[in-house]
Amino acid sequence: MKMITIFLTITLMFTACFDSKNNKSSKEITKNVQTAKSNFIETDKNPKVKFADNIEEIPTSKAILNFKFSKEFMTHCSACHNSRANGVFGPSLLNKNKEDILKTLLAFKADSNKNIYMYELLNNMSNKDIEGIAKEISDFGKLVKQAKEENHEKTK
Repeated sequence: MKMITIFLTITLMFTACFDSKNNKSSKEITKNVQTAKSNFIETDKNPKVKFADNIEEIPTSKAILNFKFSKEFMTHCSACHNSRANGVFGPSLLNKNKEDILKTLLAFKADSNKNIYMYELLNNMSNKDIEGIAKEISDFGKLVKQAKEENHEKTK
């Protein structure tokens, strides 16, 4: 419970102070706190984080091991989607094409009701940067798909 209280306090501080030019209402702040709380599962005394349910096994290949995500992806996305776009708190992004990823990201950027974290994050990025991240995730997803197919062929 102590961890949740600390997390919610930090969330409120960022929510209240992050974007002072928009003067967020208490209703919006409450919604942000509820969103933050939804990422935790209450158990006896120890809160547990709710993880994404579609994490995939990523095969190993030279191309996958050599793939380097950009600084933008690592700073903006990897905390929730991990350093391989495979989900932690956020879903795995591996089986999506560039157009679908871009469409979803731009929808998050346009509507704070979809996901307040994504909304706040994406509103600090240009559409060009968002498109670059969508391409990067899609390119990595293609490498993963190719490696899976190669591994499947080897096991036949």
